[in-house]
Amino acid sequence: MLLLWSIFVFVLNTNQVAAAKTKANTKTTLKQFMQLSPDLQCSACKFVSKGVRKWVHRKAFSWKKFSKKKKRKWVVKSLEKTCSSVPEKVCTHENENGRKVFGDFNALMKEGGGLSGLSMGGGQRESLMGACAELTGVFAHEMILGYISVKRPGRYHIHQDLCFELTGACKGEGDDHERIDEIDDNVDLGDDDSDGSDDDDLDDGNNDDEAEEELLLASQLEKLMQKEEL
Repeated sequence: MLLLWSIFVFVLNTNQVAAAKTKANTKTTLKQFMQLSPDLQCSACKFVSKGVRKWVHRKAFSWKKFSKKKKRKWVVKSLEKTCSSVPEKVCTHENENGRKVFGDFNALMKEGGGLSGLSMGGGQRESLMGACAELTGVFAHEMILGYISVKRPGRYHIHQDLCFELTGACKGEGDDHERIDEIDDNVDLGDDDSDGSDDDDLDDGNNDDEAEEELLLASQLEKLMQKEEL
Protein backbone atom coordinates (compact mmCIF):
# COMPACT_ATOMS: atom_id res chain seq x y z
CA MET A 1 0.00 0.00 0.00
CA LEU A 2 2.82 2.35 0.91
CA LEU A 3 4.56 1.51 -2.37
CA LEU A 4 1.44 2.33 -4.39
CA TRP A 5 1.06 5.65 -2.56
CA SER A 6 4.72 6.50 -3.21
CA ILE A 7 4.28 5.76 -6.92
CA PHE A 8 1.14 7.92 -7.02
CA VAL A 9 2.92 10.86 -5.36
CA PHE A 10 5.90 10.48 -7.71
CA VAL A 11 3.69 10.49 -10.83
CA LEU A 12 1.70 13.46 -9.52
CA ASN A 13 4.84 15.49 -8.82
CA THR A 14 6.29 14.55 -12.21
CA ASN A 15 3.14 15.72 -13.99
CA GLN A 16 3.14 18.98 -12.02
CA VAL A 17 6.77 19.65 -12.91
CA ALA A 18 6.09 18.86 -16.58
CA ALA A 19 3.07 21.18 -16.59
CA ALA A 20 5.11 23.97 -15.00
CA LYS A 21 7.87 23.54 -17.58
CA THR A 22 5.34 23.59 -20.42
CA LYS A 23 3.80 26.79 -19.06
CA ALA A 24 7.22 28.40 -18.70
CA ASN A 25 8.20 27.39 -22.23
CA THR A 26 4.94 28.80 -23.59
CA LYS A 27 5.60 32.14 -21.89
CA THR A 28 9.11 32.20 -23.36
CA THR A 29 7.76 31.47 -26.85
CA LEU A 30 5.13 34.18 -26.40
CA LYS A 31 7.81 36.77 -25.66
CA GLN A 32 6.33 39.71 -27.60
CA PHE A 33 2.80 38.85 -26.50
CA MET A 34 3.82 38.75 -22.84
CA GLN A 35 5.51 42.15 -23.14
CA LEU A 36 2.13 43.76 -23.86
CA SER A 37 0.01 45.19 -21.07
CA PRO A 38 -2.84 42.90 -19.89
CA ASP A 39 -5.41 44.99 -21.79
CA LEU A 40 -3.42 44.82 -25.02
CA GLN A 41 -2.82 41.08 -24.60
CA CYS A 42 -6.58 40.62 -24.58
CA SER A 43 -6.99 42.99 -27.54
CA ALA A 44 -4.33 41.13 -29.56
CA CYS A 45 -5.98 37.83 -28.72
CA LYS A 46 -9.33 39.18 -29.89
CA PHE A 47 -7.75 40.36 -33.14
CA VAL A 48 -6.46 36.84 -33.80
CA SER A 49 -9.67 35.05 -32.83
CA LYS A 50 -11.82 37.42 -34.89
CA GLY A 51 -9.49 37.20 -37.88
CA VAL A 52 -9.28 33.42 -37.87
CA ARG A 53 -13.02 33.10 -37.38
CA LYS A 54 -13.72 35.47 -40.25
CA TRP A 55 -11.56 33.48 -42.66
CA VAL A 56 -12.76 30.06 -41.52
CA HIS A 57 -16.38 31.16 -41.89
CA ARG A 58 -15.85 31.85 -45.58
CA LYS A 59 -16.35 28.09 -45.90
CA ALA A 60 -19.26 27.90 -43.44
CA PHE A 61 -21.73 26.66 -46.03
CA SER A 62 -19.58 23.74 -47.16
CA TRP A 63 -17.81 22.97 -43.87
CA LYS A 64 -19.77 19.83 -43.00
CA LYS A 65 -18.97 18.40 -46.44
CA PHE A 66 -15.22 18.93 -46.02
CA SER A 67 -12.92 16.09 -45.07
CA LYS A 68 -10.73 16.64 -42.03
CA LYS A 69 -7.81 17.22 -44.38
CA LYS A 70 -9.63 20.01 -46.22
CA LYS A 71 -10.70 21.56 -42.93
CA ARG A 72 -7.12 21.44 -41.67
CA LYS A 73 -5.77 23.11 -44.81
CA TRP A 74 -8.35 25.88 -44.67
CA VAL A 75 -7.71 26.61 -40.99
CA VAL A 76 -3.95 26.79 -41.68
CA LYS A 77 -4.63 29.23 -44.52
CA SER A 78 -6.90 31.24 -42.22
CA LEU A 79 -4.16 31.50 -39.58
CA GLU A 80 -1.73 32.80 -42.19
CA LYS A 81 -4.24 35.29 -43.62
CA THR A 82 -5.07 36.67 -40.18
CA CYS A 83 -1.57 37.95 -39.46
CA SER A 84 -1.14 39.29 -43.00
CA SER A 85 -4.29 41.39 -42.53
CA VAL A 86 -2.87 43.61 -39.77
CA PRO A 87 -3.80 47.22 -40.76
CA GLU A 88 -1.10 49.51 -42.12
CA LYS A 89 -1.72 52.08 -39.39
CA VAL A 90 -2.27 50.53 -35.98
CA CYS A 91 -2.99 52.69 -32.95
CA THR A 92 -3.94 52.09 -29.35
CA HIS A 93 -6.76 53.87 -27.56
CA GLU A 94 -9.20 53.43 -24.69
CA ASN A 95 -12.53 51.80 -25.49
CA GLU A 96 -15.86 52.61 -23.88
CA ASN A 97 -14.95 50.45 -20.89
CA GLY A 98 -11.69 52.30 -20.31
CA ARG A 99 -9.54 49.41 -21.52
CA LYS A 100 -6.54 49.93 -23.78
CA VAL A 101 -7.09 48.28 -27.17
CA PHE A 102 -5.48 48.06 -30.59
CA GLY A 103 -7.29 49.82 -33.41
CA ASP A 104 -7.20 50.47 -37.15
CA PHE A 105 -6.39 54.17 -37.19
CA ASN A 106 -7.77 54.83 -40.70
CA ALA A 107 -11.02 53.01 -39.99
CA LEU A 108 -11.46 54.85 -36.69
CA MET A 109 -10.93 58.19 -38.41
CA LYS A 110 -13.64 57.37 -40.95
CA GLU A 111 -16.05 56.59 -38.13
CA GLY A 112 -15.42 60.02 -36.62
CA GLY A 113 -15.75 60.98 -33.00
CA GLY A 114 -13.10 61.48 -30.34
CA LEU A 115 -10.68 58.81 -29.19
CA SER A 116 -9.50 58.71 -25.61
CA GLY A 117 -5.86 57.93 -24.90
CA LEU A 118 -4.93 57.73 -28.58
CA SER A 119 -1.35 56.68 -29.30
CA MET A 120 0.28 56.23 -32.72
CA GLY A 121 3.93 55.92 -31.79
CA GLY A 122 5.96 53.14 -30.24
CA GLY A 123 5.63 50.43 -32.90
CA GLN A 124 2.05 49.36 -32.29
CA ARG A 125 1.80 47.61 -35.66
CA GLU A 126 4.97 45.62 -35.05
CA SER A 127 3.73 44.66 -31.58
CA LEU A 128 0.40 43.42 -32.93
CA MET A 129 2.04 41.54 -35.79
CA GLY A 130 4.52 39.91 -33.41
CA ALA A 131 1.79 38.87 -30.98
CA CYS A 132 -0.29 37.51 -33.86
CA ALA A 133 2.62 35.45 -35.20
CA GLU A 134 3.27 34.00 -31.75
CA LEU A 135 -0.36 33.17 -30.99
CA THR A 136 -1.04 31.54 -34.36
CA GLY A 137 2.23 29.63 -34.12
CA VAL A 138 2.11 28.40 -30.52
CA PHE A 139 -1.61 27.54 -30.49
CA ALA A 140 -2.06 26.48 -34.12
CA HIS A 141 -2.53 22.84 -33.16
CA GLU A 142 -5.29 23.61 -30.65
CA MET A 143 -7.20 25.86 -33.06
CA ILE A 144 -6.89 23.38 -35.92
CA LEU A 145 -8.20 20.55 -33.74
CA GLY A 146 -11.01 22.78 -32.52
CA TYR A 147 -12.25 23.49 -36.03
CA ILE A 148 -11.77 20.08 -37.65
CA SER A 149 -13.74 18.41 -34.85
CA VAL A 150 -16.98 20.28 -35.59
CA LYS A 151 -19.52 20.07 -38.41
CA ARG A 152 -20.08 23.83 -38.38
CA PRO A 153 -17.32 26.36 -37.64
CA GLY A 154 -19.55 28.30 -35.25
CA ARG A 155 -19.61 25.27 -32.96
CA TYR A 156 -16.00 25.91 -32.05
CA HIS A 157 -15.75 28.94 -29.74
CA ILE A 158 -12.30 30.14 -30.69
CA HIS A 159 -12.44 33.30 -28.57
CA GLN A 160 -13.28 31.33 -25.43
CA ASP A 161 -10.62 28.74 -26.20
CA LEU A 162 -7.77 31.06 -27.22
CA CYS A 163 -8.37 34.12 -25.06
CA PHE A 164 -9.68 32.47 -21.90
CA GLU A 165 -8.59 28.84 -21.72
CA LEU A 166 -5.23 28.81 -23.55
CA THR A 167 -3.79 32.25 -22.77
CA GLY A 168 -6.06 33.60 -20.04
CA ALA A 169 -5.61 37.00 -21.68
CA CYS A 170 -9.24 38.10 -21.37
CA LYS A 171 -10.17 36.49 -18.05
CA GLY A 172 -10.18 39.91 -16.39
CA GLU A 173 -13.20 40.88 -18.49
CA GLY A 174 -15.40 38.25 -16.85
CA ASP A 175 -18.90 37.85 -18.28
CA ASP A 176 -18.73 41.34 -19.76
CA HIS A 177 -16.34 40.31 -22.55
CA GLU A 178 -17.32 40.80 -26.18
CA ARG A 179 -19.17 37.72 -27.38
CA ILE A 180 -17.75 37.31 -30.86
CA ASP A 181 -18.71 33.66 -31.37
CA GLU A 182 -22.47 34.13 -31.40
CA ILE A 183 -23.07 34.22 -35.14
CA ASP A 184 -25.44 32.12 -37.20
CA ASP A 185 -23.66 29.58 -39.39
CA ASN A 186 -26.32 30.09 -42.04
CA VAL A 187 -25.82 33.84 -42.31
CA ASP A 188 -23.93 34.92 -45.42
CA LEU A 189 -20.85 36.75 -44.12
CA GLY A 190 -20.33 38.48 -47.44
CA ASP A 191 -17.28 36.57 -48.65
CA ASP A 192 -18.14 32.89 -48.33
CA ASP A 193 -17.07 30.97 -51.41
CA SER A 194 -20.11 28.70 -51.49
CA ASP A 195 -19.54 27.90 -55.15
CA GLY A 196 -16.24 26.21 -54.31
CA SER A 197 -14.26 28.55 -56.58
CA ASP A 198 -11.54 28.85 -53.96
CA ASP A 199 -11.33 25.12 -53.20
CA ASP A 200 -8.60 24.20 -55.68
CA ASP A 201 -5.87 24.60 -53.07
CA LEU A 202 -7.85 22.40 -50.66
CA ASP A 203 -7.68 19.27 -52.81
CA ASP A 204 -7.01 16.25 -50.61
CA GLY A 205 -4.26 14.93 -52.85
CA ASN A 206 -1.82 12.49 -51.28
CA ASN A 207 -0.24 14.79 -48.73
CA ASP A 208 -0.01 13.85 -45.09
CA ASP A 209 -2.85 15.20 -42.93
CA GLU A 210 -0.49 17.22 -40.75
CA ALA A 211 1.83 18.52 -43.47
CA GLU A 212 0.24 21.97 -43.70
CA GLU A 213 0.15 22.39 -39.93
CA GLU A 214 3.82 21.46 -39.66
CA LEU A 215 4.73 23.94 -42.39
CA LEU A 216 2.87 26.70 -40.57
CA LEU A 217 4.53 25.93 -37.24
CA ALA A 218 7.95 25.81 -38.91
CA SER A 219 7.27 29.11 -40.68
CA GLN A 220 6.13 30.86 -37.51
CA LEU A 221 9.12 29.52 -35.56
CA GLU A 222 11.49 30.75 -38.26
CA LYS A 223 9.95 34.21 -38.11
CA LEU A 224 10.30 34.34 -34.34
CA MET A 225 13.95 33.23 -34.55
CA GLN A 226 14.71 35.88 -37.16
CA LYS A 227 13.21 38.57 -34.92
CA GLU A 228 15.27 37.34 -31.98
CA GLU A 229 18.43 37.67 -34.10
CA LEU A 230 17.54 41.27 -34.94
